[in-house]
Amino acid sequence: MPDSTPSPRSRRRQQRTLDIIERATALLLEHGLDALTLQRLADELDLTPAALYRYFDSKDAILLAVQAHALDAFDQALEEAHLTALRERPDDPIHDLLTQAHALIHLTAQDPTRFALLATTITDPRVFVPHGDPAPILAPFLRTLHRLNQPLLRAQERGLLLPAPHDAPLRRPVALAASLMGVLTLRKVQRLNPDLLRVEPLALETLHALLRGWGCPPERLLHTHTPTPEATP
Repeated sequence: MPDSTPSPRSRRRQQRTLDIIERATALLLEHGLDALTLQRLADELDLTPAALYRYFDSKDAILLAVQAHALDAFDQALEEAHLTALRERPDDPIHDLLTQAHALIHLTAQDPTRFALLATTITDPRVFVPHGDPAPILAPFLRTLHRLNQPLLRAQERGLLLPAPHDAPLRRPVALAASLMGVLTLRKVQRLNPDLLRVEPLALETLHALLRGWGCPPERLLHTHTPTPEATP
């Protein structure tokens, strides 16, 4: 049987690639998109631009890798939440969906840097990557949407939700993800005035409103997890 263990050279390359992505992420968050240049990134990593090109062939490729890396972290959290929900209540798709939503809310509180990056690059109307291949970001984005869609489909099959439109199979997970992301970006407002707004209860209220609008019986939403503590302002 072939040995699938990565070679030392392969491990070094993977680690260097991760270092580049993490430093690019830090530059984006600290100084904005305009600060992310290949020369500056190479300087930050003590590399030459030519050495950087051995890992990424353009700034566009780096931006896509940064976004994909952030999405992978969110997708992993959703997968772990899904497995937890299956162990707790294997026949309850609403519980599965709520568990995944709680995991998403918790992750945005515990890892605000990664969430801020996604919120900034996805919601900004500018085209950040006009020439790059969208596959690196499209694949994890679609994977996350399909993951959220699975409990929605199972709930629909069991009559817990009204049928979704056949011409837009991912409309509901898109609406769910976009609504939660929109609410969770208000953490800045919460930090400025905690008495005015508590983000987590609002996120859960938004999620419950969507599910009720899709036909979920209100009593199925009564039993939810204890709210995750808010991030420290």
